Amino acid sequence: MVKKNIDAMRGYLDIESKLGKGTKFSMKLPLTLAIIEGMLVSISDEKYIIPTLSVIESLSLKSEMISTIAGRDELINLRGEMLPLLRTKRIFGLDNGEKESAENTVVVVEDGGRKVGLVVDKLLGQRQTVIKSLGSTFAKQKWISGGAILSDGNIGLIIDIGGVLQLSEMAAGELHHDKRNIVKNEEESLNDRDGEKPESIEGDITGNGQGLSSVAEKEEKFAGV
Repeated sequence: MVKKNIDAMRGYLDIESKLGKGTKFSMKLPLTLAIIEGMLVSISDEKYIIPTLSVIESLSLKSEMISTIAGRDELINLRGEMLPLLRTKRIFGLDNGEKESAENTVVVVEDGGRKVGLVVDKLLGQRQTVIKSLGSTFAKQKWISGGAILSDGNIGLIIDIGGVLQLSEMAAGELHHDKRNIVKNEEESLNDRDGEKPESIEGDITGNGQGLSSVAEKEEKFAGV
């Protein structure tokens, strides 16, 4: 199994044995590889690795710990400290519309003095993993810093905490921008209605008497605003 994984990473394993002296193992890996220690987590049946250096602690998520701002942004109360709560399924585009499990786990991480809570499905333990750059395939995915071959032969993506924070801030900024546009459009619509000329209404009234129904229709429209 070890040799298979080394071969998959384009490495080299040499075994030298001498009778009565023992066995010498020599392993060579490409310089583009590095070994890090990380926390293996499960998100939507996929495995991800959070670098241990960024992890502060992990805890079970309970509904009474969560506060909501503006009906969307969530905060978690961690012993009196309010931290942003990020739903990884939503940020990573893995949200399939199903209700979040009540047994989710929060991994509290820190980057550049900023602390947030990442919601994951399960903790799978600590791992020492060999990481390698994913090249241009994931170049646009700023929240991924690399990939790793796990002990079961599957691939795990390594989460870039700084990239995750930038991604969440961009999403929050887009939401704020959308809300401002909605308010602006509503104000412009009201201003346009207030600026309508009354001559056409008066003309209908003085014409054939049908203008009364027209006025009533306009009043109903404004009443519904």
